[in-house]
Amino acid sequence: MKKKSKIKKEISFTKAEATGNDFVILDLRVGATKKLWNKKLVENVCDRNFGIGADGVVLLSGPKDKKNSLSWKFYNADGSEAEMCGNASRCVGVYEKLVTKKRGPYKLETAAGVVILEPLGGNMVNCKLPSVEVLKKEIKIKGANRNWEGIYINSGVPHFVVETDTFTNRDELDDEALVLKNDKFFGASGTNVTFICRHEGSNFVVTHERGVNNFTLSCGTGAVAAARYLADKYKQKRGSRLELPGGSIEVNFTPGAELVGPARIVFVGKYEL
Repeated sequence: MKKKSKIKKEISFTKAEATGNDFVILDLRVGATKKLWNKKLVENVCDRNFGIGADGVVLLSGPKDKKNSLSWKFYNADGSEAEMCGNASRCVGVYEKLVTKKRGPYKLETAAGVVILEPLGGNMVNCKLPSVEVLKKEIKIKGANRNWEGIYINSGVPHFVVETDTFTNRDELDDEALVLKNDKFFGASGTNVTFICRHEGSNFVVTHERGVNNFTLSCGTGAVAAARYLADKYKQKRGSRLELPGGSIEVNFTPGAELVGPARIVFVGKYEL
């Protein structure tokens, strides 16, 4: 007697990126099921060799409050859940415009509060964050090979923001970030570490993200935290244009934070479970 062959399950997904920070978007409103998702599956999907490859996974659902447009669960590449992601939010803005054919703005419910997504001309999206909070000013933390002084900021998720003279030796910064992010000051969950290098009138920013455990091409909440650091330390109150490895982002304070930058759909596909 022949064994019944297992029916293979597959899910539809959308791959999107915002200044090089890439995500897999799954829409629970149109077929994907929440019950399937667990830490291991997120890790498998984000694997760049054996999966789709991404810095995180977005699960979209309907809103809890009818005044809002939609809600999400956001997962880092290691399967951990995060309260907020600025770049993923901009990707959701592009996705929602494509799916609903509405201009927006869209109100996205996140664990960090309601974020307003406003598609602009071209592929630009304005992501309006509810608040940015300085948790601690002028804290000193011992890294791998030196001491660092910076500001601890919550821009939806926590960031320890510090300045450096150069980004040329990324391996050294990686070593420093791995020690800094796990310092006991930041508790069991650790923190993201954002480095700023001010050079010839430009602000270069790179973030070592918890949950990815590496530098990414871009981090939206890291950019907002960096802009808040610059606003507090150098009185750049209106905001800043920031140069990240994946492209440029603008942050304006109104008095909340507006994160403005590009986002686009890369491709759509099906993933076999």
